[in-house]
Amino acid sequence: MSWVYWEPKSRMATVSRGEGATLESWSAGLTTLASSAARPSSMRPRGNGSRFGRQGDAACGSHHSRVLGGAPFANVVLAGMDPASDARETPPAGLTMPADYIAAIVPLLPRTAFLLVLALAVAACVFHRRRAPAAPAIFPLSTEWTAQVGDPFEGPAFQPPLATDGTRVFVATVDGTVHGLDGGTGRERWSVANRPGPLSARPGLLVAREPDGTVWAMAPASGSARWKTETRVGGALPAALGDDAVLVGGEGLVALDAATGSVRWTADPPPRLSATPVAAGKWVFVPEQDGTLRCRDAATGNAVWAFSTRAALKAGPAVDETGRRVLLGTADRRFVALSLEQGRARWTWKVGADVPAPPTLLGDTVLFASHEDVLYALKQGGGNLVWRAPLPSRPLSPPLVAEGAVLVACYGTRPKESFVVGFDARTGRRLGDMKTPSELAAPPILVGDAVVAGMRDRSVVRFRLAGPETPEGVDKPPQALPD
Repeated sequence: MSWVYWEPKSRMATVSRGEGATLESWSAGLTTLASSAARPSSMRPRGNGSRFGRQGDAACGSHHSRVLGGAPFANVVLAGMDPASDARETPPAGLTMPADYIAAIVPLLPRTAFLLVLALAVAACVFHRRRAPAAPAIFPLSTEWTAQVGDPFEGPAFQPPLATDGTRVFVATVDGTVHGLDGGTGRERWSVANRPGPLSARPGLLVAREPDGTVWAMAPASGSARWKTETRVGGALPAALGDDAVLVGGEGLVALDAATGSVRWTADPPPRLSATPVAAGKWVFVPEQDGTLRCRDAATGNAVWAFSTRAALKAGPAVDETGRRVLLGTADRRFVALSLEQGRARWTWKVGADVPAPPTLLGDTVLFASHEDVLYALKQGGGNLVWRAPLPSRPLSPPLVAEGAVLVACYGTRPKESFVVGFDARTGRRLGDMKTPSELAAPPILVGDAVVAGMRDRSVVRFRLAGPETPEGVDKPPQALPD
């Protein structure tokens, strides 16, 4: 069956084609539409705003193709539609047909041009029907294990974010307890008390940062303390871990030796950070509350360059050391690529809203989500758009890349709901979505080839992509979120 519908946000009419059509029925529908344009508007069939244009047996694959855009539209019922059955059935929301627009355009087309357009439409229909057989719209995430950390109703809440050293998962709760879980099985290996604050981890090192600036370094395998340093840098930002340094930011910035905890340098004057700093090789990138991204020398703390925006940065950048680029989403609706050495803008992409989370690098592409509920993929080199995909609601995590898919956690359509939504990393085609067992309390992270997330019910859940990547040329229709 074929649906022709109007998207209010983009002011664009779209044709959605399904299986089971004949070329004759598709052609008949277009012919009926063209003939309706020649009649006076009072004679053309119309809907009442809740009626949906439908051609009963016209269909060619599941691909969505853009038809045309324009101003206000009236609905038209195509050939083969039964008004009585239409009132009983519920097609996808928002479906309409641009009859008035087509009525204005079609009479202006020469007959030969119209037949050519019709032939191209039929050819495209055949191409997509042969190229894209139907595939089930099932999001391939399966639950591997669930670990309950504390009482699900009265236990202390999680202190985000989760942390991982690549094989283990570390969870902090607001009462100051840190739990070390086996990443493969979910079994708790150890727990230690009196380590309040957010966690950071990398292979060989686990760090907890207290609100008063006290930093604890622990052994990931056992949770035993290695060193403790009082930096007096207040704040609640997780520490940033470099190759051999621990960066503590908030109401100031201090660099500690990762092996001993001794102070290497202190930024003067003390900056006020708006997000966790990013350590990359011999540089440290510091997002500040006045909207400045400041690059500092990792060895000395000296400022190298600064790039100014008009609002406090909500996340740090991604750094491509090979391409010598710093990629940053701002709160003043921009996404910029800066030169690594001078901090000069190489290109800028205008975004419809702020960018709340760090971008993710994938080959020569950079991925980021914005608060306009859109996921973007841009070429790192020139900022050209690779693809963009709408999100069902506000994103609450940076994009994660696993098994050829891009995963983004989003708020639900109802209170205390959240979803993980997946997209094809190459094309941006939506693969599906999954409602999480409970509302997310800590955004998902990658642990090996799996996704691990913390829930409001004090559980930690590990998900795995269940199936192989969809074969090339197979399209899956968008899957709506549950009511």
